[in-house]
Amino acid sequence: MNKFYNFVESEEICDIYLYGNIGEWDEVNSYDFRCSLSNIEDTKPINIHISSYGGEVNEGLAIGSLIKQHKGKTTAIIDSWACSIASIIACSCDEIEMYSSSMLMIHNALCMAIGNAKELREQADILDKVTESLKTVYLSKANESLTLEKLTELMDNESWLSANECIEYGLCDRIIETPSSMVAKLDKGILNKYKNVPSQVKALIDEQDAKQKRIEIENKIKLLDLELALL
Repeated sequence: MNKFYNFVESEEICDIYLYGNIGEWDEVNSYDFRCSLSNIEDTKPINIHISSYGGEVNEGLAIGSLIKQHKGKTTAIIDSWACSIASIIACSCDEIEMYSSSMLMIHNALCMAIGNAKELREQADILDKVTESLKTVYLSKANESLTLEKLTELMDNESWLSANECIEYGLCDRIIETPSSMVAKLDKGILNKYKNVPSQVKALIDEQDAKQKRIEIENKIKLLDLELALL
């Protein structure tokens, strides 16, 4: 198992860690998930820990379908953020738990496309269909306060939902306190990938970059001191 994706099984329960990008050639993919899930007793409860900025829709939907097929209780635990298709994986579980600092991001389907006007219009129609299919997953989990109209508004605006907001909409069943040791790995690439990254997330990314630069400078000073001592 790589460091992003892991199954930890005990006699009573299995903990699955989906950390990283979701895609056929990425850290988290449906083939590996299916192979690992096939080795677990079909009625055993599963906790699925999620920390992901999202990825490929087809891979996420496949993982979500595999989760729904599992006969044991499935609980998604959002360890940091469940963005884009990762939020669909979370909503495919029987229950969702979020830490007070966790976030769930939902938006309309997107893609990179090249082609003529006719081909791009066709691609846009496909994206609309994909978005509608994603809405069915969210609505199947949500309570009555999240109407189709409200969900459409949230997805149109690329919404980053706090744990409390998810509770309000029925997209979270319980909020658990955040351990002081929990720190999400922040990828600066999301600033280019998504358009509405919250200001507090941007601030955390800047803080992480500044800390990394300080560490690099300190390491260079230590190396220089060592070289001077050897002269």
